[in-house]
Amino acid sequence: MRIAINIKYNKGFKWTENGSVFFKGFLVYNGKYIKEEQVIDILNKCSGFDGIKDLIKSADGLFVLIIKKETGVLLATDRVRTFPLFYTIDDGITITDDPYSLPGKTADETSAGEFLLTGYTTGSNTLYKEVNQTKASEILIINDDGKNSELYYTHKTTVVVQENLDVLIRQFKDILYTSFKDFIRTLDNRPVALSLSGGYDSRLIALMLNQFGYNNVVCFTYGRKESNEIENSRKTAEILEYPWFFIEYNTEMAKDYLDTDIFREYVSFAGKLSSMPFLQDYFAIKHIKENGLVDHNSIFITGHSGDFIAGSHLKGKFRKSDKPLKAIREIFNSYYNLSILPGKSEFLKILENEIATDDFLAYSVFEDWVLMERQAKYIINSACVYDFFGYQYRMPLFDARILSFFKHVPPEYKNFKLLYDIVLKQFFSQPDLNFENELQASKKEILIQNVKNRVKKYIPAFIIKKYADNRPWNAYDILTAPMSDELKGTRFENQVSANYNSVI
Repeated sequence: MRIAINIKYNKGFKWTENGSVFFKGFLVYNGKYIKEEQVIDILNKCSGFDGIKDLIKSADGLFVLIIKKETGVLLATDRVRTFPLFYTIDDGITITDDPYSLPGKTADETSAGEFLLTGYTTGSNTLYKEVNQTKASEILIINDDGKNSELYYTHKTTVVVQENLDVLIRQFKDILYTSFKDFIRTLDNRPVALSLSGGYDSRLIALMLNQFGYNNVVCFTYGRKESNEIENSRKTAEILEYPWFFIEYNTEMAKDYLDTDIFREYVSFAGKLSSMPFLQDYFAIKHIKENGLVDHNSIFITGHSGDFIAGSHLKGKFRKSDKPLKAIREIFNSYYNLSILPGKSEFLKILENEIATDDFLAYSVFEDWVLMERQAKYIINSACVYDFFGYQYRMPLFDARILSFFKHVPPEYKNFKLLYDIVLKQFFSQPDLNFENELQASKKEILIQNVKNRVKKYIPAFIIKKYADNRPWNAYDILTAPMSDELKGTRFENQVSANYNSVI
């Protein structure tokens, strides 16, 4: 069959290839950090597609690969689709990392509606009918017989471990130390730039870097000047003796950015015909790059997304007796609300037809969808801003061992991140990193917010905007103001909800 491969992007992460094997990223395999030509060599030694599939299933890391053979082609992504691929199938297959280069421009109206509601398209869909994308945890083989897709990881489960909380605490601590020991190797002794918020995830990473003796670290925080994020971040860096700087988000930073070539290029790079371009980090990383605030060879580290893995999205919504259909309704109610669209209920029917629930625990069906869709195409995709500006990045909390551990943790220890927060508070106690003004929402605050979110659905967006707190820490009110101005008088103006992401 005709196989055309058109790879374009070599920014922070670069492609390595030998004509038949194309690889980007790195693997952690049998405790070893493997990159570039080393990966190519290992893949070439595998016994056919089956051997490659076995390797992928037992490896970790951030990666994408293409294996081209006379009989067909294999595509594979990591567990969160860090580097998506796009393809069209007609009289052959064309594969690329730049979906705009593919032929066929027929708008998919259903995907467009889903994009407006969620901020991304789901499954293998994009905004064009002819263009498909790879999914998280996917091994895809395409040959003359058609397309065969296999997901080698799912967060759905029927089993939870029967251990008490103390045992689980010890197990999670052991996994953290083991995973971070392997993670440190992937840094290659290069300088590190840590995006340090006031929350737990990035603070944990800072602490673990410190405990493993990694000293070539610079921390930074960005946002509104009067934000509560700043003080906790500054104190964390000070206690761990890491240098720290702050980038203020203000009206000057957001001035005329929509009309710049670099922003338009970023929108294409980050949007990929399937995801909402993320604004939050864009201005900070652009500022760092333009002012040389970190070494050009730095690896950026983010806390994506320990809170999700630990159960933050459950928010007390599920009981053990819930049926899987409850998960589908919660997905729809929680994540299909970025725009005010007629016919929105049709997407609930689509979800019911597409999500295989079988006998899986309801909350795990919910989390699996969030992992494969929202996390992969919204949260993880947001990290491509580092790649865009020429930096590599790491997400240590998405280690496969941490992910698999929490998959089987009983829901009562995942709700409100109970287990996760207990362990982190214990870790933070010795270096005095537990602060009085924590930014973590309490169980009571989360339950109250659940009620507010249900009520909000029945209140017009303009009323919510008028009375809500319009000064978010990430200054999205400032950053999205030029977009709101452009929407005025268009057919989209009345579709915008009270959520700033709706404007984007």
